[in-house]
Amino acid sequence: MEISGQAEGRYLGREFASGVRDSRVLGTGRRLDDASEIYIAKVKDAFEALRDIAAQIGGLLVLVATGSELADGSMMLERARESFAQACEQLSSACSTTRTQHFNRHLVRSVGLISSSLKAFSNAGRKSNHASLVPAALGMISAAISELRTATHCLPGFEIVDLRSACCGCANHDMLSIEQKA
Repeated sequence: MEISGQAEGRYLGREFASGVRDSRVLGTGRRLDDASEIYIAKVKDAFEALRDIAAQIGGLLVLVATGSELADGSMMLERARESFAQACEQLSSACSTTRTQHFNRHLVRSVGLISSSLKAFSNAGRKSNHASLVPAALGMISAAISELRTATHCLPGFEIVDLRSACCGCANHDMLSIEQKA
């Protein structure tokens, strides 16, 4: 497999907006081996699914925290569970390499945390018990997102948009600063 910095428009059979194959280069300037590229191609969709599932669970937790009645079998929760099962299946078919092990460890940790938060909804049982799951599940989802965010630094081609510095994040930071000065 020839590696070049020229725009060829394909990367392991996938189209990229930039069309540049330079995404094979790690931050250290070393290039990825073919087995690592295959691993990346296999887990990319699963990574994106895990990121989306974590966001869905976060949305469910907001609903529960605001007092919305959420049945254990709700459509949103069932979709998250189905997507999670598919992502786990995709991950189980991927073989980690020496270069991808660090990324894989973070991915596996996020899978465990997301799994635990999904189980928390089932363990809460009746609608009236869902409010008790918010603190624990929120902690697990926050940790899962942190693991996914850390994984993005390990290999090229994985992204999570960090909204902590968005305008609302800045406003919240400013309000905290004002409250601390008072």
